[in-house]
Amino acid sequence: MLKLLLLLQTRGPYEVVLSELPVNKALVLSAFIKTIFFSLSHSYPLLYLKQRIFFEILRCIVQKIVAKISEEQKQNVYNDLSEAGQANGYFYLMVSLSGIVATLGLLTNSAAVIIGAMLIAPLMNPIISGSLAITLGDTQLLRRASFAELTGLTLAIVLATFITLLSPTRELTPEILARIEPTLFDLLIALASGAAGAYTITYHPKSSALPGVAIATALMPPLCVVGIGLATYEYSVVMGGFLLFLANLIAISLASSIVFLLAGFTSKFSGEKQEVLNVRQRFTISIALLVIISIPLITIMARAIDRNQTDKLIYQSLTDNLQIIPRTELVSYNYQKESSGMNIYAVVRSPEHFTPNQLREIENLLEHKLKAPVSLQMQMVRVAEVDRHSLVDSSIEERVVPAMALSTETESSSLTLNNPEKLIEDILIEKSRVSPDFEWKTFSFSYYRDTSTYRVTIHLEPEAIIDSSLTNLLTNLIEDRLKRKVTLSIIQPVVKESSEVDEEQRGEEDAIDSSDADSDKKI
Repeated sequence: MLKLLLLLQTRGPYEVVLSELPVNKALVLSAFIKTIFFSLSHSYPLLYLKQRIFFEILRCIVQKIVAKISEEQKQNVYNDLSEAGQANGYFYLMVSLSGIVATLGLLTNSAAVIIGAMLIAPLMNPIISGSLAITLGDTQLLRRASFAELTGLTLAIVLATFITLLSPTRELTPEILARIEPTLFDLLIALASGAAGAYTITYHPKSSALPGVAIATALMPPLCVVGIGLATYEYSVVMGGFLLFLANLIAISLASSIVFLLAGFTSKFSGEKQEVLNVRQRFTISIALLVIISIPLITIMARAIDRNQTDKLIYQSLTDNLQIIPRTELVSYNYQKESSGMNIYAVVRSPEHFTPNQLREIENLLEHKLKAPVSLQMQMVRVAEVDRHSLVDSSIEERVVPAMALSTETESSSLTLNNPEKLIEDILIEKSRVSPDFEWKTFSFSYYRDTSTYRVTIHLEPEAIIDSSLTNLLTNLIEDRLKRKVTLSIIQPVVKESSEVDEEQRGEEDAIDSSDADSDKKI
């Protein structure tokens, strides 16, 4: 690798500078000369010329790494993949054996057994053979490869279903569950694996990297997951496993086709007469399929990220808030999202019982963190520390306290950390001491569980003075104390001007005088 500094001063107002390029000298010179000749015939800014130089160098590097192979090498690759992609006795035998091994590995939750099944599974050969057929436009080779892949995956699913039906245990193990929610990462892994497989077959067919590629692609386990789902009537498992296999199939096919195209395989190469589609059309279809399969994968990935964040937030909130009673330990928990809010179920070990107010405090804090209505149900295992010198009281041995579920009324309620009325009153008294102009008479509040909101109404004295900053400060203080969203309303009677009061008094006196005159007349 050489470092090259090239400087060219043109007659125009622009200059082209290539500084410290750590690439092969021939590549740099080639890219540089091509760009300079282009710049002499076109007047372009310096930034555009730099971009052209960069992409020209990048193209030269890619061409050197993925160089076009000779016609003899192309023929050898074509013959090897044509033979490997055929559906013969050896192919079906290896599919059967790998399917049996993978199914048993999934049912017994053995990662090592599943890896062994990946190594002997021959399903990747028809996919790469089909990719070469797509690149060449060889419909005959594509038919053979497609037939082998379809019959192979059908055989694997049928075997997995049959073995699961005969198995004494049909539990959905973690290895099975790990393959029913594919994400965008699985698609990227398949793209890289497909490119690695095609590159190895094209340039280094005897390389030791092929077993690693077989493990990375993991085509057999998803098909066995489909069979297990059919046997257990778990159709979400069926859909998840098949989606993972389909994503792997499309990604491997597209990546392999790109490698073959860069290696020099074109529609003109192939000794047989065939129907040839335009290369751009073929790759457009493959890219469109890749985009379509990416949509559910992105959706599943977003849902998984949201679930992990919610799970972490609930765990952290429960762990922190349970410490209101020392030596309390969270044993397990789960939650359910519903339209009305979130239901959380927790099992804890504690030396003391939780009071309803303490449970309400934890529930309020959870609602504050999760920004949603929360219904907390808790099962508590009572524990006590004893030794050989202390007596064991059977009344304090481990026991399960029945679930204490808080009310889910949608009307206003007074669920708070401790006493909401006292907390609000303390805040108002404190602010009236700091701000003498803030004079209040009384207040009222209500809690709406469906929106997790307190509505507080403060009645002021007529002469009280309050502005928007003080109103915002009161709202923030009450929200901080109650751990809830607060809607604050201020009601203040209108103070009448002195002139208006005098006029009212004169009107009342005139009314009294007129009434007295009427009474005198009657007498």
